[in-house]
Amino acid sequence: MVDPTLFPYPPRARPRSPAEAQILYERIRNCALWLDAIPGLPVSVGFDAILGLIPSIGDVSGLILGMVHTSN
Repeated sequence: MVDPTLFPYPPRARPRSPAEAQILYERIRNCALWLDAIPGLPVSVGFDAILGLIPSIGDVSGLILGMVHTSN
């Protein structure tokens, strides 16, 4: 578990150290992986595709998840 004082969420500036940059990279990568493909499923389906099946709500939730992804 990462100490929140080490790396505040959301980041307000550039990472101050290589350790913070690595933590940021891992968060973005994990978010992208879960949006694109859920690990352990026999087919490559992610949360974005599953939420997209729900009219309107899926679109809005996909937009929010994408914004969280890019704001990191």
